[in-house]
Amino acid sequence: MTDKFGESMAVVFFTPSKWFSKISPRLGFSHVITDQSTFTFNYGVYHQTPIFENIYLNTSSQEDPEKLFSNTEGGANIGNATMTAGRTQSYELAFNIELSREWAFSAGIWVKDMDMLTTADEHKSGSYTFKVARNGDFGTAIGFDFTVQNRGKMFNSTLQYTYSIAKASSEYD
Repeated sequence: MTDKFGESMAVVFFTPSKWFSKISPRLGFSHVITDQSTFTFNYGVYHQTPIFENIYLNTSSQEDPEKLFSNTEGGANIGNATMTAGRTQSYELAFNIELSREWAFSAGIWVKDMDMLTTADEHKSGSYTFKVARNGDFGTAIGFDFTVQNRGKMFNSTLQYTYSIAKASSEYD
């Protein structure tokens, strides 16, 4: 921490950012059950970079930094260059069955565990309130997909239904 941030009593709580890399393994396979049915399974780890405002919004590079704080209702949002990518770990499995040349259906379930999502910590400096983005939220989504296909002579049709529930630790992501 230092006090060399424009005002004599200001405190800088940011740390220098470092390079980082992420590995995203993925595995998928399918197995033929009969000549008209298959089973598929997919696993993957996916990373998504936070929106750039949450990383790069820097008040010292703006023409009038005070305007950001005074014109924002509920507090300004400040970027944080030390944020990393959010992570989603996904599991999916499905059965695909062809009932006839015209009719087929697919039924599958999936689970997604998410962590390192974007959240914000609130800080006060004098009369101003501001939020600094950081990683920290987490959540889970689980779902069921059902698809029916009709491959007719005149036209084709698809009917798809998805039921899912998603829960997170806060309202940000």
